[in-house]
Amino acid sequence: MICYLFSRGCRALLGRRVSRREDFRAGPFWLSRILFLSCLAPLVGEGTDAVPRPLRVAFFYNATIFTDDQLRTNTEALLQNGTNVQVIALPYKRANELPKLYRDNILSDTNSWDLVLGPTESSALKALNDSLESKQSIPFLAPFVTTHPKAFRRVFLVPASPSDEERINLAIGDLVEYAAPRLLAILHTDDFWGRTVVKTFREDLNVNKLPVHPQPVDEFTEEEADEGKLVADNKRLYSSFLEQIVNPAPR
Repeated sequence: MICYLFSRGCRALLGRRVSRREDFRAGPFWLSRILFLSCLAPLVGEGTDAVPRPLRVAFFYNATIFTDDQLRTNTEALLQNGTNVQVIALPYKRANELPKLYRDNILSDTNSWDLVLGPTESSALKALNDSLESKQSIPFLAPFVTTHPKAFRRVFLVPASPSDEERINLAIGDLVEYAAPRLLAILHTDDFWGRTVVKTFREDLNVNKLPVHPQPVDEFTEEEADEGKLVADNKRLYSSFLEQIVNPAPR
């Protein structure tokens, strides 16, 4: 059995969104779940004529993945429309840019922020976590991140969906044990999320002694087009990988 772990591949096996842009356009239902946070805005001046301080939300998202403004504008409109919430958008292009962006905008003024919304991928959150010296008190709500919170020891991550561990456990019990009796081959993105998923598969399948054959793949090239990174051409890699699985070398 071959499992594809990409942003537009067979992520349905793990409950991952097939397309982040299309899934968001289909209805950002998860954002409605945090509207209640507007009630947490400190009621400074309650009983007086003073205006309560708004709930301040720092919104970090990858502008290379979300190349248009729809994610930002829809998020701002949903949270700020008729609520006492102020959303500040802080886009970045690469995962390793998030630590500096967070340092410059959040760490220098932690008392004025109530919530961090984002980032949009596990690798960015991991980069931030590893750059921090102490546990952050500001809650992070990252609906696109499904890596278990325990992977981010210095970030207060509030899960917004079941973790990959839960999804993988379900996938193994309902599909892999029946569809992959001899071998599970995994084509996965060569990033923190992809490697973590492969590690979890291996640990969970170790009881059954089922071999896991992973093949890391870069989804994008280092070159950049007008709307972001170019999709990498992995045809030869795919063909070679399939050949190894179908016709394994004799031992």
